[in-house]
Amino acid sequence: MMHDSKEKELKITAEIRQKCRCYGCSGSVCSHWSDKVTLVSEIPEPVLTVQPEPSQIFRGETVTLTCDIQGEGSTYRWQCGDDRGEHDSKEKECKITAEIRQKCRCFGCRGSVCSHWSDEVTLTVSDKPRVTVKPQSSVFTGDTVTLSCDVRHSTGLRIIWYKDFQIIQSGDETVTLRDVRVSDGGQYSCGVLREKPKKQGQRVTLTVRERPKAVLRVQPDGRVFRGQTVTLTCDIQETDVTSWTYSWKKDDSQIHVSRSQEYRISSVSESHTGHYSCSGRETRGSRHTHTSDEVTLTLSGSPALIIGVTTGLSVLFLLMFLLVLLWRCKHNKGSSHLLKKTYTDKLHDIDRWKHADTVNGPSDVTYAEIDLKPVKGMKKKKKENKGKTGESSDTVYSKLTIATG
Repeated sequence: MMHDSKEKELKITAEIRQKCRCYGCSGSVCSHWSDKVTLVSEIPEPVLTVQPEPSQIFRGETVTLTCDIQGEGSTYRWQCGDDRGEHDSKEKECKITAEIRQKCRCFGCRGSVCSHWSDEVTLTVSDKPRVTVKPQSSVFTGDTVTLSCDVRHSTGLRIIWYKDFQIIQSGDETVTLRDVRVSDGGQYSCGVLREKPKKQGQRVTLTVRERPKAVLRVQPDGRVFRGQTVTLTCDIQETDVTSWTYSWKKDDSQIHVSRSQEYRISSVSESHTGHYSCSGRETRGSRHTHTSDEVTLTLSGSPALIIGVTTGLSVLFLLMFLLVLLWRCKHNKGSSHLLKKTYTDKLHDIDRWKHADTVNGPSDVTYAEIDLKPVKGMKKKKKENKGKTGESSDTVYSKLTIATG
């Protein structure tokens, strides 16, 4: 490109690498061309920017690198990673998938003139946001659960919370669920809120089951005697808990803690009477049951005392029976004597009546005298009959004398 001037100085704006020369003329006589001078212009130093922030990149996320150079018509070259692999592009933006921690830089060229390398930018890659649950991911109704969003190497981000893929709230890195219900169970995850689409992290499943209630059983379940062995058994309905630690209370005071569901009282006494209850707590966890209904333990004396009292009452009843029997026998003996006396009196009356008939004359009354002595000959006949039948006879034979007036 030629340019004439009466001035020996020429000012140009250098945009690209170029060579310049000059000559002069005096009248019609001109000199030769001067030696060429190469003008090397420098391109402004590029500025590399990263979206999202280099310290807030999650593994597998797409990162946009931008190489800013003032002016137009530049081509770009990129370097990322330890191997420093280069990538040429006519666009000032370059997209990569972040998998590991790496350093990136860029420069630009216009024609044969290129800029210096930009400052390096380190891409810090971390895992996606992860939810942790305390005390554990399987709980009972009424428990308190704390969900934490683990966003490593990232601060000042707005956290988005999801339940079953639906946004439930945004804000802090922790969420506390109090007095949980069965409906609170589900899949929870968290993400970070950016100008570009939100990134949802790994999910965790929260399981909420109805809190079981312990049931206390007593053996023997009926009358308990002093000195007996009593077994209290704490039953808990079927759950996914593999190991329970049982707590025993008497009158609301804890008396025993054990991994055995049985509590034995080897020799029960008055000091063991009271109201008993039990409950269970997960051995390697935080879950626990409702407390069982109370069972009242009372004493009914001792078996030896009961047997002694029973025996004494039996002996007393037998003695009373014997006394009544003796009284009746004595009463019957008195009645026999009275009957004999009455019979004798009747005989005397008959004699008086006979004597009266002799003195006063005949009468229309007929008297019979009964002699209870056995009649002769009958005795022999009785013996013969006894020999024939082999049995004794109860027949009494008497002589009857009839007297008429």
